[in-house]
Amino acid sequence: MIQSPSISVIIPVYNAEAYLAQTLISVLDQTHVDLEVICVDDGSTDGSAAVLSDFAAKDARVRILSIPNSGQSAASNRGLAVATGAYVKFIDADDVIAPDHLEHQLKAIRDFPGHLASCKWASFYNGDIAGACIRPESVWQDMVLMAN
Repeated sequence: MIQSPSISVIIPVYNAEAYLAQTLISVLDQTHVDLEVICVDDGSTDGSAAVLSDFAAKDARVRILSIPNSGQSAASNRGLAVATGAYVKFIDADDVIAPDHLEHQLKAIRDFPGHLASCKWASFYNGDIAGACIRPESVWQDMVLMAN
């Protein structure tokens, strides 16, 4: 019997060739390795499909779905329909996550059953990750504190 992964990472992809490899590397290099990566190519017209094929050929955790261009929500929903993980993580095709990102979120979810896990985010431009600025949002609060 094949065991389902603990996390399904869903990545809707549309014309993300310039960023996609970096995104996939950041997901596949996680300290938490029990995951599947579902990439939904939303009718890309650039080289995104070739990047996805290259990664899928090298790592069995990568699954590729292709749909006619329908938008990010439709692509995300298509990925969700085939996800087998106990938990789901959505990221964009131009996102980069820290190597221990999934490990920390999974720990938070397991430590506080019935809660959601969120995180801070940073933006950077032109590949200048060193210049990234963490942006806490006032709507993101510690759910434990909100429950009290």
